[in-house]
Amino acid sequence: MELTRRAAWTGLLCLGSALPARAESIGGYSGLGVALASFAVYGLIAVVLLVMLIRAKWRRAGLWSLGVVATLAIGPPFLSQSWQAWKLSAMEGREIVGKPPSLASRTPLFIAHRSVCDEVYDDACAAAIVGRGEPGVYFLDSDALDGIDLTKPVALADLPLEFWNSEKEIEGDPQIQSRPLSPSERTEAAGRIDYVVIMWPGGWPYPIAEALDLALRSNPTLNGMRTGESMNIGLAPLDPALGVLSFADLRFDLLDLLLWDDALALPLAPENRQPARNDIAGAAVAAEALCPDEEDFPRRNCVGLVMDGK
Repeated sequence: MELTRRAAWTGLLCLGSALPARAESIGGYSGLGVALASFAVYGLIAVVLLVMLIRAKWRRAGLWSLGVVATLAIGPPFLSQSWQAWKLSAMEGREIVGKPPSLASRTPLFIAHRSVCDEVYDDACAAAIVGRGEPGVYFLDSDALDGIDLTKPVALADLPLEFWNSEKEIEGDPQIQSRPLSPSERTEAAGRIDYVVIMWPGGWPYPIAEALDLALRSNPTLNGMRTGESMNIGLAPLDPALGVLSFADLRFDLLDLLLWDDALALPLAPENRQPARNDIAGAAVAAEALCPDEEDFPRRNCVGLVMDGK
């Protein structure tokens, strides 16, 4: 009897250790392969436990084994998800939902990775630019800011400003066009820009530029950002009389943050992760400010994408 019980426990331990070992052996495979392997191992464990529970002489060991497996499969993910929920709650407590003005009444400067602002059908940033039409927006590519000390006020005329706007082609599809500004145009723009829109400056798959990250963290509202956190959307006024961009002095009308933290998902298995639930702070308010006030494609697309957090 004792020998049989020991054999059952030994088999169970071998099956439990097979999960990470199997995952390591297929490390070069796709995530689907790892998932299938995990399901297979859990299935094998379930079969062994079922046999142990059916056989009277192994039933007690089977019950203990079932408890151990359930604890391992559920316990670590529960603790991981609880820790993630606490971090998300703390981060959301630092977000700001005020009353930003409509961009239609402002001369905005957009700061973003250019790749998230030129896809008309995929990004709220692009939809907001399309909505402004020919008046357009001034634009700063976040990648072009590396090497510039943005932790102190910088004259807008000294930054690599671009002008982005859109026109409708004959077929009716909006097209975004952009061009760099000349030194004289940058000087003129510096005296007109009165609002800044920072959108997705460091969200996957676009890493945030180091200079921009340091600049954002110099702001009192953002210097508490932890590892794994980044800005998603920030809207703040600028004084055109000063003609400078000072990240440390921005007073946000709206601020939404992202938590790039994956918790362990149920059941415990290699690469089985659960991303943080990142709701857009003040999504309706952000959409009202960013999206054109007209019932056509740009507004519908922009509102939907802002609500979805894209």
